[in-house]
Amino acid sequence: MPMHTPCRCKATPHNHHAAPAPHPHHVQSKLAKRCGLATAAAATQTTETNRLEEFEGPSSTPTWAADHVALCDLPDVRVCVADDIPTQRAAALLRAHCFTVFPEGRSPTAMSARIRTRAEVEWTAIENKYKGTDIIFRGVPVTPINVDVPYVEGVVGDELDARYARIPPHDSTEPERVVVGTLDLNVGALPAEALRPKQANAPGTRAGYLSNVCVAPSARRKGVAKLLIESAASLAREKGLAPVYVHVVATNEPARVLYESMGFVFEAEETQEEARTRGKERRLLLRRDTP
Repeated sequence: MPMHTPCRCKATPHNHHAAPAPHPHHVQSKLAKRCGLATAAAATQTTETNRLEEFEGPSSTPTWAADHVALCDLPDVRVCVADDIPTQRAAALLRAHCFTVFPEGRSPTAMSARIRTRAEVEWTAIENKYKGTDIIFRGVPVTPINVDVPYVEGVVGDELDARYARIPPHDSTEPERVVVGTLDLNVGALPAEALRPKQANAPGTRAGYLSNVCVAPSARRKGVAKLLIESAASLAREKGLAPVYVHVVATNEPARVLYESMGFVFEAEETQEEARTRGKERRLLLRRDTP
């Protein structure tokens, strides 16, 4: 089936096929329960409610990702630029789930609360970077990319908690979807990043960086990561970005092998001292020259 319609998850002013819009307070209440995130001020609530009522969702995978869909084993998979509240919040929840480390013995209730708190922070970061209002990332355009699939209980996405990770359908004929993979495509050198290629600051350099790459545990080893990375590389090529870089923890052998199988090669590595300064594990910098 041809896929020529760019996938943009922007709000659409009118949806003649949708069911009558519910009362704003009901929409906001449903959103709060689904996302598990703290509500904002009254004015922000009204704006967010209106945008959610108008949310129509993407109609298809964009052309820069369509050729890579076959890499994924999940049914009815879709690639989307996360440029609306529902898709950004779903991506934030997935990132919080994947990146939060808990001490041994932490209760499920405490873990859920911690993930919801971090998801709120992640959502703010995604939104501000995408809008260009993040002070640290000012001058570094960021495109968040999601992979989502229809939610089927017991199949994929259950560990993310359905209330938080699902994307609401734009009408009653479509299923809810769940984000199972996400990353950011950054244009130019990452701010405050010590581990970068020497030519990153050279005049005229337009490199791409992949960051916040993560896949839902239940969707791993199903081609989601390959679909994400190849789609991002194609978008980078479309934007005239070359090469594309990604950081990987030095001890994460499966991730390094995956990147190398997709054309990434070793560029540089972080010293133990640099890693200690960051308070995190030592990383490698990998490079792929986009075709």
